Amino acid sequence: MKLLLLLLFTGFNFLLFAQKEEGQQWCKALSDRSFFGRGYVKGGDSLAAAYIAGEFKRLGVQPLGKSYFQSFDFRVNTFPTDIQLIINGKELELGKEYIPNEESGAFIGDWKFRIITVSELMHPEKLVTTRDSLMKKTYSGIVINACGLKGDTLDMANALSAFFIQHGNILKIVDKKESFSVAGAQYPYAFFVVQKEALPENITSIKSIIKPVLKQHKTQNVIGFIPAAKKNAPYLFFTAHYDHLGGIGNQVFFPGASDNASGVAMLLSMADYYKKNPSDYNMVFIAFAGEEAGLLGSKYYVEHPVIPLSKIKFLINLDLMGNGEDGITVVNGSVFKKEFELLQSINNEKNYLPVIKSRGKAANSDHYFFTEKGVPSFFIYTMGKNLNYHDVFDVYEDLSFAKFNEIVWLLIDFVEKIE
Repeated sequence: MKLLLLLLFTGFNFLLFAQKEEGQQWCKALSDRSFFGRGYVKGGDSLAAAYIAGEFKRLGVQPLGKSYFQSFDFRVNTFPTDIQLIINGKELELGKEYIPNEESGAFIGDWKFRIITVSELMHPEKLVTTRDSLMKKTYSGIVINACGLKGDTLDMANALSAFFIQHGNILKIVDKKESFSVAGAQYPYAFFVVQKEALPENITSIKSIIKPVLKQHKTQNVIGFIPAAKKNAPYLFFTAHYDHLGGIGNQVFFPGASDNASGVAMLLSMADYYKKNPSDYNMVFIAFAGEEAGLLGSKYYVEHPVIPLSKIKFLINLDLMGNGEDGITVVNGSVFKKEFELLQSINNEKNYLPVIKSRGKAANSDHYFFTEKGVPSFFIYTMGKNLNYHDVFDVYEDLSFAKFNEIVWLLIDFVEKIE
């Protein structure tokens, strides 16, 4: 009897180790430079989609229909060529010292510029002359120092940036990190966000080379399926977006290890488990594209469901899953109280995580459009020390995976007990 218990315990721990180890390898692979940020230049998102489909096939997860892919397209502003920003004759380092605004337009050459003072921000009527000078091409751009601004003054600086970009280039100086994103539109002029510490005390010259391309981009969701043993079983969905911010020219790529290679790693871990341990549910696993561009992959699925939404018992969306030492947060926890209480009771019994926090509704990941159409859904993300987000520092090496296995088993127990 003791030998049997020892073998069972050893096997359980080996399974836990294998889950975490393989999850880490998936995350490391997807955040590698070879996928170039899983975005919209160099085919990064398509390479990642092919990789995930290959892993589904290797694990024995079948497609829904003839293909793993559900294709769609959208407009996106991209930066396929190298960018330069030169201040006082010194070229700044892209990604660390500055980034383009995601909607930045093109400008090649030297700027004729004016610096907007804080006092002018408080009296926007004084800026009419600056606007007129931009429109007359007396200036080609302006510099706005947003350092230390807060409240109404910061709102005014942001509003002026949005206004002036219609007439000339913008260089916005900040003293806090600003994250990069994805946009489906393009400004008529160049827009840069620069860290204050990268700049000289007095700016005497600005030169830029930036040539973004606004294009129609074709991409795809990746869908895997594990049928239940019994016919007419309800469906349970696990989802995670695989796209990220891509890259800029040959200079910089955004690894997106936490966001969201880690979520895809957990998605694949769940698929691996349920292939080996079939559920009473039909299990569907979707890796969404286009999340960073506005939840577009999940929106497309909801509008073109492969499985009718009415057949989905519950959906669990996984995003930012690479930490966990401080527990997890459950978006929609206060909406679907019965299911959240079940999750809490399992954790109280098994002590998987130090804390499970509840949030209300939020349009911040791929659960959102499903919830809006009546599908009960959670969006789960981990809490921990790593706060790198939408920047070049979101790398695999900084993820702890502290509670990766425990979250997997929490979700397995939840699926088993959900009614």
